[in-house]
Amino acid sequence: MKKQLNILNLKYSVQMLWFPCIFGLILLQGIVSFFIVMHISLETDARNFLPLVSTLAIAPGIYFSFFSGKLIDKLGERHVVLSFLSIYLIAAFYVTHLGSRSEITLIALLAFVFIQSIVSSTLVIAITSMIPKLFSKGKLRLTYAAYSFISGSAMTFSPAIAGIFYGSIELKETFTTLFLFTLLFLLFTILYMPKANNERKKYSTKLLYYFNELMTSGLYRLSFYYLVLNTLNGVTIILIPLYIIKLMNNDHIALALVSSAIAFSSLIGIAFSAKSFPVSNHKVIALTTIAGAILGRIFLPLASEVIIICLLVAFRSIALEVGNMANQMEWIEHTNTDNRAGMLGLRRLFGQGLFPIASLALSLTLVVGGYDLELGTISKIFIVSGVLELCVSIYFLKVIKDSGTYEASTSVDEREAA
Repeated sequence: MKKQLNILNLKYSVQMLWFPCIFGLILLQGIVSFFIVMHISLETDARNFLPLVSTLAIAPGIYFSFFSGKLIDKLGERHVVLSFLSIYLIAAFYVTHLGSRSEITLIALLAFVFIQSIVSSTLVIAITSMIPKLFSKGKLRLTYAAYSFISGSAMTFSPAIAGIFYGSIELKETFTTLFLFTLLFLLFTILYMPKANNERKKYSTKLLYYFNELMTSGLYRLSFYYLVLNTLNGVTIILIPLYIIKLMNNDHIALALVSSAIAFSSLIGIAFSAKSFPVSNHKVIALTTIAGAILGRIFLPLASEVIIICLLVAFRSIALEVGNMANQMEWIEHTNTDNRAGMLGLRRLFGQGLFPIASLALSLTLVVGGYDLELGTISKIFIVSGVLELCVSIYFLKVIKDSGTYEASTSVDEREAA
C-alpha cells in the first residue's frame, strides 16, 4: 500500500512539472517572435508590415478566445490542448522546412504569428479553466499567481536572451529549436498533462447561454469596465517608447531602463497579487486602477528624470497586476465549472476586443499619415487617458456600490449548494 502511494505521489509530482514546462514554450515563443521582427525589419523590404506583425501577435488570440473557450467546455482541456499543440507543431515544422531550403517568406512568417497567437491564447484559457479542477479553493489565488509568474518571467527574459543570441544564430535555427521543444512538450503532454475532473456537461455551450450568464452574474460590468481601460491602454502603451526617445534625445539606454522597469515590476505585482486583501475584488480593481492612472499616466509627463519615470511606470505595472488578479478571481468565483472556459473566452473578447484595434489604428495613422507627434501632444494624451481611467474607475465604484451586486454576492458553487 505504501509503495502504491509513493508511485501515485511520484506520478502527481511529474504531472505538476507540466506547468513549469510552459515556461520553456513561452520563452522560445518570445525568442522566435523577436527574431521574426528583426528579420522583417532588417533583412526584408517589408518594414511597413511591422504594425501588422504586432497586431497579428495579439488580435487573433483575442478574437478567437470565445471559440476556444467553447471548444474547451465541450471537449475538455486535454483534447483541446493536444489538438492546438499539434497544429502549432505542424506550423513550426513547415517554417523549419522552409528555412532548410532558405525559402522563408513574409507570408509564412505572418501565418505563423497568426497561428501562434491563437494557440497561446487557447493554452492560457485551458490552464485558467483547469486550475480550479486541480487545486482546492484556498490555493487558487496562490496557484494562479505562480502560473502568472512563470509565464510572466518567460515573457520578460525572452527578449533579453534573444538579443544576446541575435547575430550568432539564424532565424531558421530558432524555428528548429522551437519545433523540437514543441514536439517534446506535446509528448510530455500526452503522457503527463494533469487530468482535470471533467464530469458530464450540465450546461449549454450555445452563444445565447454564455451571454445570459454574463448578464445575470453581473460580470458584464467588469467586461465593459476593462473594455474602456484596455482601449485607453492600447492607445498609450505604444506611445511610451516614442515618448522616452523624444524626451531623452534618442537615448536607447533610457528606453531599455523604462522597458525593464515595466517588465520586472509586473513580476513584483504578480507576487503581490497572491495575497488576499480585506476588501472586495471590485474595490481592489478600481483602487489599483486609480493608483495606476495617477502615477503612471497623469504624473508621467511631469517627470524629466529616467529614474522617476521608471518608478512611475513600475508602480503602475504593480498596481495593474494586483487588479488583474482580483478581476480573474472574480470571474473564477462567479462562473460554474462546466462553462468556465467559454466565459473566460468571452471575458477576453469583451475586455480586450478594442485593444489591438486602438493600437493598430494609431500605428497606421502615424506611419501612413507620416505624422510626427510632438512631445507636448504625447504628454496631453497621457494626461487625458489617465483622467479618463480615473473617472471611469470612480464611476465603476459608484455603480457597484449602488447595485450591491458583489457586496452580497456568493460564488456559483455556493449558490448551487444552496
